[in-house]
Amino acid sequence: RTKQPSRHDDTRDYSFLWRRDDYQNLMMQVAERIYKRERERTPFWYTYLKAFFTLKDNGKDSHAVNEKQDQFLRALIAQRYDDPNFIQFVFSVIVGFLPERRRSFVTWFLENNKNPKDFAKLPLQQGSLSWSGSVVPELQGRVEYLESLLPLLNTADFLQHKQYVERCIQDLREEIECEKKRDFMKD
Repeated sequence: RTKQPSRHDDTRDYSFLWRRDDYQNLMMQVAERIYKRERERTPFWYTYLKAFFTLKDNGKDSHAVNEKQDQFLRALIAQRYDDPNFIQFVFSVIVGFLPERRRSFVTWFLENNKNPKDFAKLPLQQGSLSWSGSVVPELQGRVEYLESLLPLLNTADFLQHKQYVERCIQDLREEIECEKKRDFMKD
């Protein structure tokens, strides 16, 4: 009901939606509705859609729910791969997943869309950092994830994609060096 709802304010558990037989149709309506409300606001780092992918109860069927979520997201990518803004919106949810799961969606996107400009619009990492102490381990984790994408980009079709990821890695390495110097100066 608020003008700009936040997923941080929503503590409801939506996993019951994923257990329904009609979850694909229902979640498509949810995604479209949220996208329409949020599309003026880019990038989609904090989309409300993330609330629907957060499992509050890690019960016995959480694996099955994750599988349904993955099927749904793959269907969205397959249907809308040529709409970079919508795909950016979808990846704003995916970016919160564990690296292995995220990588599978990057692979799926690349199978459907080889456009390097569209790829460069994907949020491959979360927009905000969360750390205690030094930020270097968090940044190093980001480098490792991006490096794990490089084998996906080892063909001529993905040369520009690979160059983009390598630039991102280089930028992060430079940031790591600056943070190491800051850490040294603090000590």
